[in-house]
Amino acid sequence: DLDSTKSTVEYARLAIEKMIKQTESKITPSMYKRAEKMGYSMNEILTMASIIQMESGQNTDEMPSVAAVFYNRLKSKDFSTLGSSPTCYYGESFRKDDGRYNTYDIKGIPPGPLCSPGLAAINAALNPSDGMDGIFYFVTDKDGKFYYSKTGKEHTAIIDKLQNEDNWVYETFE
Repeated sequence: DLDSTKSTVEYARLAIEKMIKQTESKITPSMYKRAEKMGYSMNEILTMASIIQMESGQNTDEMPSVAAVFYNRLKSKDFSTLGSSPTCYYGESFRKDDGRYNTYDIKGIPPGPLCSPGLAAINAALNPSDGMDGIFYFVTDKDGKFYYSKTGKEHTAIIDKLQNEDNWVYETFE
């Protein structure tokens, strides 16, 4: 039962405080140390984890590889932005969207998480896959299978193949 003397704002604040407390209970000192060693704040790691979560869905096996692709883009001189599709639509839900979450337009990592990432996504953000050097692209088919490529040309060829097989899906998050 809800206490009728509390306002909606108070309930929202309590819900947010509970979510923050739950997240903080999962973050260990070794995770903070790993983030620091990587050169990122925990907020940046959680933000990256939220993007990994949104891109990977429930496919936890692919999360470290997706993380590696995004870190490769951040480190590359050939990529000026992170380029994650879900981030394009996130800011549009705000009344005064200033574009700071759209990773096609901004450099680096957005100012905060776009969702509440699971522990698998957080661990992937802290421990991206090894052996993914030079991999900058990924796409999934209708079955959720991931395809990785090094060049835009390879990426486009994979998409063309999947489209020809009627096996490509592009989510617009509307």
